[in-house]
Amino acid sequence: MRSSTIKPTFPAWSVFTPKLSAMRALSSKPVVHCAEDVARKILDTYLEPDKSFVELREMAIDGTIDLLRGFSDACHDEFEEMRPTQF
Repeated sequence: MRSSTIKPTFPAWSVFTPKLSAMRALSSKPVVHCAEDVARKILDTYLEPDKSFVELREMAIDGTIDLLRGFSDACHDEFEEMRPTQF
């Protein structure tokens, strides 16, 4: 995967930015914080050198390739808090 071959386009970023703003209005602080972290990681990725297949494999094994893990966990926790407790 060559990060230099995929560049963020204005239309793609213009779709993401309003969604992040909506999250700020509707979601918990942990969810918003994780979403902002994902946005920063995506932007930072474009500044990093290309990864080799071996590096990508290592990232897949150790979990660092999964940029959405923390965000997914925060969303899951928020949904669990909204779920009514059963006795």
